[in-house]
Amino acid sequence: DEESATGTASCALASYLFRHYKKKAEYVFEQGYNLGQVSRIVVRVVEANDEIQEIFVGGYGYLVCEKVIE
Repeated sequence: DEESATGTASCALASYLFRHYKKKAEYVFEQGYNLGQVSRIVVRVVEANDEIQEIFVGGYGYLVCEKVIE
C-alpha cells in the first residue's frame, strides 16, 4: 500500500519553490487524488536575511485501517 501524501517531498518542493520561484510564508500541497485519498500538507517557511531558517511541515490525516502483526 502507498501513502496518499508525503511530508518529506512537500518540504523539499517548498524549499525549491521558495528559492527559485515565488517566496511565500506558507505552501499547501494536495496529494493522493489518484488513490482516492486526498491529503493536504501544509509547509510553513521561516525566513531571515533572505535565507530559510526553519521549515514546519504538518497536515491532517485519518485512520484507514488497523493491522496486527504477530
